[in-house]
Amino acid sequence: TELLLMAVSVAVAVAGILIAASIWKRRGLAGGEEWAARSPAVHTLLLNKYYVDELYDKTVINGTWSSARGLFRFDASFIDGFLVMGSRHLTVASALVSGFFDKYFVDGLVNLVGWILKLWSRFLRTLQTGLVSQYALVVAIGLFALVCFFVVFRVV
Repeated sequence: TELLLMAVSVAVAVAGILIAASIWKRRGLAGGEEWAARSPAVHTLLLNKYYVDELYDKTVINGTWSSARGLFRFDASFIDGFLVMGSRHLTVASALVSGFFDKYFVDGLVNLVGWILKLWSRFLRTLQTGLVSQYALVVAIGLFALVCFFVVFRVV
């Protein structure tokens, strides 16, 4: 079947070439103008190349531009607008919250510990004199307190 179709298409092409050559040989340009005047619809159809370009422009080209405009609007509003800028706003908000927490809670706790240690160090600095007799007195007072605790609460 393929060979038959190829033979038919070649025969049609050869017949068209022979008809065109006979018209141009006998009458020249006047024969073509006479043929165009005799069948103007066919002449217009052939002159406009079966309106393939116009049909392609109305369907494929306009459809492509419409799709491109729609995709541009979708990209600008949803992708860039909602997703990208939304994630940006979320990131900035979480960074602000994290910065506030770090500055006032974490750093505040560290500064509070430092302040407490500084306060206690002033008191404890007075207790460390380097005198062994003073240290022995503190040990004796501690033992006395321990014995009193055991006597009062009868732990043993």
